[in-house]
Amino acid sequence: MLQDDIEALPGAVTGLDSAEKYLTNVLLRQADEPLSLLHLVGTLFQVTQMAKPIPLAVTNAIRAVAFILKQQAASEIADVVAKAAAKQLTNSLSTNIVNSVIAAIAPQERWRNRSNFTTQ
Repeated sequence: MLQDDIEALPGAVTGLDSAEKYLTNVLLRQADEPLSLLHLVGTLFQVTQMAKPIPLAVTNAIRAVAFILKQQAASEIADVVAKAAAKQLTNSLSTNIVNSVIAAIAPQERWRNRSNFTTQ
């Protein structure tokens, strides 16, 4: 089904704004908290427990989506952490390398300057 077709279906939820209001009204989210992937995963698991009997195929489909979203969220978190660590390590190593090169060159420059004074 296309997005427009879904939005045209009768019901309380017809788009993003009504979706957030609905989840708040049925106590599946707190209005003042942002929706993260992990929060939505928990919401999907809660939905499978809301009313019985939910057909097993529907429960399995909701759980499948929840597990996939959970993996996606974990991958995104790991990616952000890895990028931040790499940036911090790069900055730290760059500073240390520059300082080491300067320290290694500095004594040679002092020695070269001294030898210029003694030969004049």
